[in-house]
Amino acid sequence: MCVTVFVGFAPSFYLRPLLQDRFGLPPLPSRLVVVHGVVFSAWMLLLLLQTSLVAARRVRWHRRTGVGAALVAALMVIIGVAAQVAQTHRTVASGEYETTILLENGLTIGALLNITLFGALTAAAVHFRRRPDVHRRLVVLANIPLLLAAVGRIIFIFGLPQALLYVFPQPAFIAALATNDLRTDRRVHPATLWASIPIIAIYALPLTPLYGSAAASAFTRWVAALVS
Repeated sequence: MCVTVFVGFAPSFYLRPLLQDRFGLPPLPSRLVVVHGVVFSAWMLLLLLQTSLVAARRVRWHRRTGVGAALVAALMVIIGVAAQVAQTHRTVASGEYETTILLENGLTIGALLNITLFGALTAAAVHFRRRPDVHRRLVVLANIPLLLAAVGRIIFIFGLPQALLYVFPQPAFIAALATNDLRTDRRVHPATLWASIPIIAIYALPLTPLYGSAAASAFTRWVAALVS
């Protein structure tokens, strides 16, 4: 997951200071985008740290660090929603929305749903912190919806087929977790099964008429108007 995020956002964020002048990249649209990137990166590093502490059997340190991680997760939701609202406002205000209605509806609604799902699954993971088998699966699954933006950028960077979005990241990471369940428990854990349902449901929304509907367009315009 950390590698996916780094590769996806390397040109536009992590390596931007090195590439901006060389490739004539425009400046980032706002400081909020920078804050969003820093908090998101901090969360991914915390995820790696927490996993490493458990693997090293430093459970006490894992629990202590978990308090701070929970606060960062809450901040992720707040800043993630704010960043998406600002992005939708910029798109609508620039007039680009009129030519990319279906795409922008999907980006706005999909992003807000995924951020909300991340928050809900992370909250559930905190609730089940005394059930390690449930807790660790919910933490992994909570992060899967966040990877779509990074994967979309990887596909663009390397000129890969857009169809890859339908097999990666959600199905691929869920399949990896389910395979691990089968290897260790000889069954798919109930937490993996039930938490995967809303992830796949949101992932499948582009296959429905929702994003092309008048209701979706009205919602996107409403989100854009929140800034003004």
